[in-house]
Amino acid sequence: MVDQETLRRLAHLDTGGLPIVSLYVPVPTDPTARAALPTRVNSLLSRIRPLVSSEELDRDARLSLRSDIEDIENDLKDRWTPGGRAVFSCHGAGIFESIDLPRGPRDRIVVDTTPWLRPLFSIVEDLKTYGVVVLDGSEAEFFELRGGELTSSSVLRSEHLRQASHGGWYGLEEHRMQNKAEEMLNRHYRAVAGVVEQMVRIDGIDLLVFGGLDQHPTSMAQMLPRDIQDLVVGTFTVDMANATPARIAEQASEIVSAYELEDEQRTVQEFCDEAGGSDRAVVGVDHVLWAADVAAVDRLFIDHDATLEGVMCPECGWLGTEGDTCPMCGAEPQPVPDVLDELVASVLDSGGRILQVRAETPLRKELVAARLRFPLPPRP
Repeated sequence: MVDQETLRRLAHLDTGGLPIVSLYVPVPTDPTARAALPTRVNSLLSRIRPLVSSEELDRDARLSLRSDIEDIENDLKDRWTPGGRAVFSCHGAGIFESIDLPRGPRDRIVVDTTPWLRPLFSIVEDLKTYGVVVLDGSEAEFFELRGGELTSSSVLRSEHLRQASHGGWYGLEEHRMQNKAEEMLNRHYRAVAGVVEQMVRIDGIDLLVFGGLDQHPTSMAQMLPRDIQDLVVGTFTVDMANATPARIAEQASEIVSAYELEDEQRTVQEFCDEAGGSDRAVVGVDHVLWAADVAAVDRLFIDHDATLEGVMCPECGWLGTEGDTCPMCGAEPQPVPDVLDELVASVLDSGGRILQVRAETPLRKELVAARLRFPLPPRP
């Protein structure tokens, strides 16, 4: 599973100046669609095959690229797990990383001297662990949902009251049985709530989704402490007796996707509301690049689909949209195919956090914004 440590390791891969191929491809769940995967990968590889004979690259780079293409084709012979796959290959430097992804990225292939990591940042940022609880009046099953993958955690079965066959003297027996049933149902809810609280406080669950029929999910939620109730992002209707893991994963994932888009919109809007007149917030590419140059970025907000050509100083790492001379050290900057990708790597390297924004927000026009650790110094 890709995580922050994986990102940091990939960001520091040393190719010795040789090109590295970064390939991203979704891997369908449906076997018929997955059968077309080799064709899709070969289509991506065909975009870089001309580089193997390009006079713009030296002999070592061309030989390395030729082997990269072969290595990726060989890796494709293994059964790739549904979701997605990211491959980073620089044969000449002995680098080959093939990583399962929890969800499918867009088809992309990039050749550069550093790995192209932007799609991974979005996936890692989204990797919250959701507790999914499906219950009825006497049973509950607990799952963990992470990166679209649902795993069963445990099952709880409570005692339930059998249906009475008579009403009793003047209905008193029926009334007693009804009270007993309500007592046992509440006891069941409390038991389920106890497991949910443990999932959050001990097992590290970030957010919660509940499923079931009738009033069961909402009634159980009322038994939770207030701070844990606040972690419930939605409920869905499902008959526990007929629910399959695939159906539970599908319904829970729909709720999670809707919540995460709303959360992105809310987070960006809160930032925009705070940013006006603040010396701890900047908006726009030039301002954010300068903030990264001086390691001032605490949290970077970046449109997930944005790319922008720019320059990077090979000596000090200064980033800009253009320039012939680095203003920090005087060296000659080198062109980079996506300066925003370099921006993300720089922020991550300085300990900042990244939010890749998929939702429609004011950020779509500005591309990037940042919350700062300290006010920016004057530019040199």
